[in-house]
Amino acid sequence: QDKTIEREENEAKRKLFTKKFAETIKAVRKSKKLTQEEVAARAGLHESYYGHIELRRFRPSLFVAWKIAKALGVNLHELTNFTS
Repeated sequence: QDKTIEREENEAKRKLFTKKFAETIKAVRKSKKLTQEEVAARAGLHESYYGHIELRRFRPSLFVAWKIAKALGVNLHELTNFTS
């Protein structure tokens, strides 16, 4: 039962992280007046894949998150330094 609770808590944290990351990359992208297509191209990602990340349908790997940060011209820490 403890393992089940731990698994559920981890899944909830993953979902929250995915939500916060998606909101952050979208806000940064818009503040820089970039389109999803431009960010995807700069990051070397397929446009639909990047769009799905912003829509929280996909969870990017650390490497992909780093590529997105570079494409946005920010440090990865800036995209993941959120609370809650």
